[in-house]
Amino acid sequence: MPIDLIQLREQHKAAKLTNETAILQAETAAITGIVFPGMVDPAMPQQPLQEAWGDRVPWTEHPAGERDRVFGLGGRLAYSFGAENGDRRDGSNQIIFSDETELARIRAIGRYLADCSANGQAVLENLTSYILGTGYTYKVVAQDGEIPNEQLIVAVQAVVNEFLRENRWTIAKEEELFRRSRRDGETFTAIYHVGNGHVQMRVLEPEQITEPADPEELVSLAALPDIPLSYSYGIFTKDDDMEKIFGYAARFVTDAGRDQWVWYPESRIVHCKRNVDGNIKRGVSDFFAVYEQLIDAGKLLRNTARGHAIMSAIAFIRENAQGVGQSGAESMRSTGAWDRYTQTTRGEGSRTRFTHHYEPGTIVDVPHGQQYKPGPMASQGVGEATVTVENAILQIAGSKWAMPSYMITGTTDANYAATLVTEAPWIKYCQRQQKWHREHYAELIWKALRISHAAGRFFQFGVPFEQLQRLLDLHVEVPIVHSRDRTEETNRRKILSDKGLISDETWAAEEGYDLEREMELGAEKQAPPPNPFGGNPFGDEEDEEGDKAGFPVDKETHPRDKEQPFRGREQPDMAKYESQSRLVAAASLLWADYP
Repeated sequence: MPIDLIQLREQHKAAKLTNETAILQAETAAITGIVFPGMVDPAMPQQPLQEAWGDRVPWTEHPAGERDRVFGLGGRLAYSFGAENGDRRDGSNQIIFSDETELARIRAIGRYLADCSANGQAVLENLTSYILGTGYTYKVVAQDGEIPNEQLIVAVQAVVNEFLRENRWTIAKEEELFRRSRRDGETFTAIYHVGNGHVQMRVLEPEQITEPADPEELVSLAALPDIPLSYSYGIFTKDDDMEKIFGYAARFVTDAGRDQWVWYPESRIVHCKRNVDGNIKRGVSDFFAVYEQLIDAGKLLRNTARGHAIMSAIAFIRENAQGVGQSGAESMRSTGAWDRYTQTTRGEGSRTRFTHHYEPGTIVDVPHGQQYKPGPMASQGVGEATVTVENAILQIAGSKWAMPSYMITGTTDANYAATLVTEAPWIKYCQRQQKWHREHYAELIWKALRISHAAGRFFQFGVPFEQLQRLLDLHVEVPIVHSRDRTEETNRRKILSDKGLISDETWAAEEGYDLEREMELGAEKQAPPPNPFGGNPFGDEEDEEGDKAGFPVDKETHPRDKEQPFRGREQPDMAKYESQSRLVAAASLLWADYP
């Protein structure tokens, strides 16, 4: 069958135009979000695909891929995905994660960088050192305007200390919860009554809190209200209010490999989540926003280090003269060799290797017909550009925490003092984060106190728990982040204390001491300074005639007044009076004739 070339060309032209039209329509749709009639948008199906328990297929599994899915062509935001009404209905953050699989991937990224990246570990260590420091202190005090029973304060403080001690809070759990919250983006801390009002805490893995396959069973077990509920991500809330939490579903795997579901009411778990809004059910790792930069910086460092290690093994390069054959080159390599060894090759053959040893200060003469070229490490500036790029990447990553570059890059050419002053961004960030951690730690202790109260630990005071919270406050002291002149700060606090503006307890806490503990060890409270506006600044001792310094003299009884009483402005014989008596006499004469 003969081929009609003219017709074939027309078909080819039409197909080409159709293809170009489809491409233009796809680009227009990516920019404007408008899908033309007849187009099938693989990234945005008109009917959401369904998977188990009603979740949509993750956008990372769509054919368009995650980069085109969200940002479209040319890096521009092509769709309103994640920002439409209802996209956060079940506690998801569609831009970041839309199901537990994606959440697990984010968590894995954080754990990898925290455990396997030197820069990631540097970030965690510095965050811990500056925000948590040597640890927080927890002191039970009276609420402002309340005057509770002092014995009640002592009893509650004793239970708090007991809870912290029995759970190894200071030496382990406080820092562990801090690191987990940064690495995983959230922590789930469960508390258990173990008898006699004692409370134990256990940290659940985030992956254990998951949506149950049969939520109705847990709803019946927990006797939850008969209202529409949302149980996505293992957190049971009202269907229309993600912040009204009833409890948590945890999945444990038995030794037989079977799932065992445990229900935790909201009163027995403290959930700390980071980097998300309040209506998002699960937190996101600190590292997620900058994981690409940290991984790229690690690759640059690794490749640069390996390349330099290889180059440093090459002492120099010897180039033989033109015309020298293999046998001549082998002869020159063997001449004067320090050692030789046989190396087996892949083809089951062998090769003789020669090594040469040069003592320090050796001068090598170039034989006739040869040229010596310096090794790769002799070149100036090798790898400097790579290191510069690596530092720039790490500085961008450190901006996530407002962290000075030297804390993440390890460089030493930094002005430490300028980055640790009170107004520095890093200091402001640490102070805000201290408030966040302080409130969550206090919430955990209050929930433990509720259990102890229910077990009768404070029965003798006859105070309901709600009233206990109105009477008492848990004061959490955090370490000072910014650099300081301790002598200047102590002098400032002394002035405030002398003016009666701060208590001795506050002064001691700001200095980093526990006043009660120090007094038990022998410290004593200093006597208050004399009041310049009242009392007797001269003391209470009397002279031989029965008078006190600083007080007026009785003219009728004073012996010297009987010898020469004062009348009007009559001048007394000043020689008979001591210096203090002269002051008293001058005071009495000053306004003697005032009407």
